[in-house]
Amino acid sequence: MHRPNQVRSLAFIALVFAFCACAPSTDSGPAPLPNLPTSTVLVSTQLPTVIPPTLTKPAQIISTPTPIVTVEPTATRVQLPWDLETENREYCQTPSVELLVSGAQGLSEDELTEKMVGLYLEYYNSPQAPGWCRIDGYQIDEVIPLGPGTAKQLEPNADFVKRVRFSVKLIQTNSIWIAMSGEIDQQNWLHTGRAFAITKVLNSASEEVYSMEPANP
Repeated sequence: MHRPNQVRSLAFIALVFAFCACAPSTDSGPAPLPNLPTSTVLVSTQLPTVIPPTLTKPAQIISTPTPIVTVEPTATRVQLPWDLETENREYCQTPSVELLVSGAQGLSEDELTEKMVGLYLEYYNSPQAPGWCRIDGYQIDEVIPLGPGTAKQLEPNADFVKRVRFSVKLIQTNSIWIAMSGEIDQQNWLHTGRAFAITKVLNSASEEVYSMEPANP
């Protein structure tokens, strides 16, 4: 008795399904994602070039050695005879040189020294002098003052002491002058010098004189 109602119910359900199948679907799937800002990253496919550090070679300092120049002393060839004369060598002893104080008025110590050294050298410049000490000329080059301390060490009792540079012309090789320090030039002049001490004394005639003698070395 109730079968017709069941049939109608089933038919209604079938119609509903059929209608749903024919109706356009409003569901188009999931909603698309919104457009997000994009950033473009450029990737270089070329490897970076690595430049190695330049190795700078330290500057080489070349030290040039200073040449050593050895100067050999030039020997002057002495053109003098050798005299074997031996007599009268007593004359060649150191002379006693005196000058009257009255005759030296107004002279300075240097001038007085120069004058007395001239008398000393003139003694050897005499023709009477033997070849052992005779000279063929002389000249006084310079009078050099000495300090008080040096003068007192040389001659403590002298009034003053001066060093004198002088030159004498030699006449032969064997003589008293060769033993003195100095230099002989090509004209046979010996350039040398020594210190002289001068003292005011009374001579044998009781005259006031200046007396000069070589100072002790």
